[in-house]
Amino acid sequence: MALVEALVSVLIFAVGVLGVIGLQTLALKSSTDGKYRADAAYMANQLIGQMWADSRSNLPSYAHYCSNTSAGCAPPTLPLCSTSGSASTNPAVAAWLTQLANEFPAGATASNLVQISVVPVTPVYGISLQTLPTYQVAVSICWHAPRDPSGQYHSYVVAAQIS
Repeated sequence: MALVEALVSVLIFAVGVLGVIGLQTLALKSSTDGKYRADAAYMANQLIGQMWADSRSNLPSYAHYCSNTSAGCAPPTLPLCSTSGSASTNPAVAAWLTQLANEFPAGATASNLVQISVVPVTPVYGISLQTLPTYQVAVSICWHAPRDPSGQYHSYVVAAQIS
């Protein structure tokens, strides 16, 4: 009888250890996804900060892989991570894309999975006292998690109005 009790207690302990291993795997996956999301937020905000500091007349040159419309470059629409248009020729965008590729692991993101839209907008309150144009900017970054068998895209989108 004591041997059966010992076997049952070992079985219960083994199931508990397997549960802890499963939780550890899930926690590691969530932590990795959170790191990529934080890196994407940091990089997108860094680019928008650089756009704030740049000349307003230079902002349209930041447009990168976005669909062209009569109003400029359309903001990201669903589904994300499927871009059209052409790459930006702005050297600041090229440097930022290189830095972005270094932040994410090899193959996790590509420059054609990054969309930067720059759309001129009219002031909300009618006639504006400012002479500089106002732009709505959206930065969309897509990536694959490494060793993710589903191949599912993760995305981060940030928008700002630069006036």
